Amino acid sequence: LARFLLTFTRNCTPRRWRVLAATFATLNRHALDAYDALAADGVAEPTRPAEPCLIAFRTAAERAAMAEELEHARAAGFRIAYERIDGDRARALEPALGDGVGAAVELHGQRYLNPGNFVRALADAVRKRGGEILERTEVSGVRD
Repeated sequence: LARFLLTFTRNCTPRRWRVLAATFATLNRHALDAYDALAADGVAEPTRPAEPCLIAFRTAAERAAMAEELEHARAAGFRIAYERIDGDRARALEPALGDGVGAAVELHGQRYLNPGNFVRALADAVRKRGGEILERTEVSGVRD
């Protein structure tokens, strides 16, 4: 555990974060296209557009940390659309929020899927094409 934590700590630098975030941003862009291609080719569990996600804060100062995080992600190459809104607008969008909410971020353009359903649909698509899914099987190697 100590070796893992030491390695983890050494990799927790702004430079390493920027390098890895840029890599994941590129993968993310390709992944969304891949999900669309799988859905078009018969995988019956596509991604779905999400309603805007509302992230509420007591104050604009508290919201600033989230906005900064989103800007870092944008700078790394992630495509993130969001809007800073005040507490009145947040409560209008989500009446369950109380008067303690003074600021919010409304995150747009996200997609989601049900991971379990997606994996089952992917396996079904493989089987329909003549593939075989082996479960509870020991793997001793992987070949291309």
